[in-house]
Amino acid sequence: MDEKIIKELKEILGSDELFFEKEDLKPFSYDATERTYYPEIAVMPTKTEQVAGVLKIANREKIPVTPQGGRTGLSGGALPIKGGIALSLLRMNRIIEIDLNNLIAIVEPGLNPVELQQEVNKVGLFYPPDRGDKRLDIRLRSCFTHRGDYTYWKKTVQGCGRL
Repeated sequence: MDEKIIKELKEILGSDELFFEKEDLKPFSYDATERTYYPEIAVMPTKTEQVAGVLKIANREKIPVTPQGGRTGLSGGALPIKGGIALSLLRMNRIIEIDLNNLIAIVEPGLNPVELQQEVNKVGLFYPPDRGDKRLDIRLRSCFTHRGDYTYWKKTVQGCGRL
């Protein structure tokens, strides 16, 4: 990746949230499919403004961007197959608001569902556990990646609209 672009990204993110050495890129190169595609650079923003800055540069320079969470998916959606920028959202992991009047939570995309369960329990609410590993939100990921198993859709995904 061009040094000018790396410099711009460092200005937006700082050095601790920017990875471009081969050994540092390995964790951003695979998911549960066990296929490997290395990005040219990986970023781990902590603020919405940083995401916006990265996307502005990527758009201007026509650099592909692959958003990533925990990279546990089986559909390959988090694989940077075109190289470019791996945009990990794991450090954006805060609860913004728990709205008791409307029974909704506004959270950042990297929040662990177990943490949300713990916080809503403190105010007398319940966030349903996911069907798989409690550290991963498999149900939401499957909803957003359109998993095609009819039985799964019938029993679980109908709940996606009511989260």
